[in-house]
Amino acid sequence: MSNKVYINSVAHISMQQPLSREWMQNPVVPTAPCTPAIDPEFRQWLNPLKSRRWGKILKRAVVTSTRALGDAGITVPDAVISGTGRGCMADTESFIQALVAEGETANQPTHFMQSTHNTTGSLIAIYTHCHGYNATYSHNGHSFDWALLDAFMQLERGSVSNTLVSCNDELTPAASRILLQAGLAGRPGQTTMSEGSVSMVVSRNACNALCRVESVELYHDTPIADKVGSPDVVWTGTNGIDTQQYDFLKRLGVPIMSYKSIFGDSDTASAFGTMAAACMLQQQHMGSALVVNIEGKNASIIRLAR
Repeated sequence: MSNKVYINSVAHISMQQPLSREWMQNPVVPTAPCTPAIDPEFRQWLNPLKSRRWGKILKRAVVTSTRALGDAGITVPDAVISGTGRGCMADTESFIQALVAEGETANQPTHFMQSTHNTTGSLIAIYTHCHGYNATYSHNGHSFDWALLDAFMQLERGSVSNTLVSCNDELTPAASRILLQAGLAGRPGQTTMSEGSVSMVVSRNACNALCRVESVELYHDTPIADKVGSPDVVWTGTNGIDTQQYDFLKRLGVPIMSYKSIFGDSDTASAFGTMAAACMLQQQHMGSALVVNIEGKNASIIRLAR
C-alpha cells in the first residue's frame, strides 16, 4: 500500500453551478457584496421526510459528501473529518432568538441540537454509516487547513486508507447585515462574501486520482519567500483588498490566481481553492476568470507525479 496521499474526488455547492465544473468554462461572476450559494434540487439526493428538519448547511454537507464518495467508488469512508468556521449559523440564530423572545422556557430542541459546530460531521457519519474516526475543526479561516492536515497525517501513519474531508459554512441574512455594518464586506474591490460546502475524498489510492498531495503545512509569521520555491502558478486567497500580500506575490514573477474571485470569501474558502486546484491539475486547464496577474512565466500547470 502506497504511503502517498491523493485527492480522488471533489464535490461542491457554492455560488457557482452546484455539483458541476461549469465554473471552469463559464463561471458566475458575482457583483453583490454578499452572495448566497446556488442549491441543487435536494429531493434528488435526500429523502424529504428524513431531511425536513435539516438546515441548508446540513443538506449541503450530506449531498456533497454523498457525491464525492460516489465519484470515488466508496460507500462507507474510513474517517470523516470536518471543518467549519461558524457552524450551523441559521439554527444557532433561531435558538438564540427564541431565548430572547420567550425566555429560557422556550422549547427549541431541534435548533439546539443542530447549533453545534460538529453537527455536520456527525450527520455525515450517521448518513454514511461510518463508525470510524470523526473530528471537527473550527478555527475561523484555518478550519479547512487543519481538517486537511489531520486527514494527511491519518493517511500517512496508516490509521485509515481513505478519509472524507467536508468543510461547510453558511451566510445568513443577519450575518450579511452585520458584515456590511461592520465594514467587513462591500468595500471597493473586495471579493463577495459567500457560503457553501466542499467535500473531497482523500486516500492512499492513486487510481483515477485528481492529483497527489505532497504535503500540508501551516505557517504563522513565516516569510512566504522561504517556502514557495519556484512554482508555475501561485494559488492565493487574496480577497481583492489585501494589497500588501498581492504586491509581494507579484514580485515572484509568476501567474497569480485567486479562487475567491468566483467562489467568494468565507471561513472555509480555502477548501474551494483546494478543490479548484485539484480539478485544474486533473484537466490541465486554468480558468481565465481565476487569473489575477498573468505577468512573468507562461501559465502552465504541471501534473503532479504519481
